[in-house]
Amino acid sequence: QNPNAKLIRRAELHIQTEEFDQSRQALNQLVDSCGGYFETASLYGGGYRDAYADRWGEYTVRVPAEKYDQFLSSAGDLGYITSKNENSEDVGERYYDTEARLKTQRTKQERLLALLEKAESMEDIISLENALSDVEYQIEQYSSELNRYDALISFATFNVYLNEVSRVTQDVGDTAALGQRMAAGFHSSVQGLGQGFQNFLIWMSYNFFLVVVLAAVAAVAVFVGRRELKKLRKQDDNNSGEK
Repeated sequence: QNPNAKLIRRAELHIQTEEFDQSRQALNQLVDSCGGYFETASLYGGGYRDAYADRWGEYTVRVPAEKYDQFLSSAGDLGYITSKNENSEDVGERYYDTEARLKTQRTKQERLLALLEKAESMEDIISLENALSDVEYQIEQYSSELNRYDALISFATFNVYLNEVSRVTQDVGDTAALGQRMAAGFHSSVQGLGQGFQNFLIWMSYNFFLVVVLAAVAAVAVFVGRRELKKLRKQDDNNSGEK
């Protein structure tokens, strides 16, 4: 590895979990163990109006660069990683260029201050103070840029997307044997049937009174329909007898 490299390391992780609360707690513990922190953390779903909806969290995590591999290797304990993307950016050239520019501006500042001490006319003083103001602005800009680079280099960034699912989906892949793919498909079908039945029961619990009302209306409609049908048949029989 280039000793002069200035690497900014980032990774994006999409994770499925059947135990959302436990995974969130595990993520907090992992961040703490790596000496990192949450830059942002957002939680969605499972609100008052839809308490049983799946939840998902979006987190931007910063960990010390030397803990990058530790965090990445331990992320699998949070759930099933459905996708992982990593990238590294070497900003060494821009960093050292900015550093050189900052050094030049500070040298210029020292010279202007020395000239200002010797200046006698008001015109020279004003001119030097204006030049100093411009130099100080450039120093502030270059310093801020270096500080931003230092923060990104010293702490790696992880974007973690944690999704709650009723069951983790693990695709066996197109290269798997036919028997494995058929078994996985059958297993998925059974799980889907069971989940569908659970969803139906949950829907029934939320719409119980609606179902009762609809069933009562349907029963009344059938009763009335049968009574009217009997009347029509009786009338037909009477008409046939008169003939």
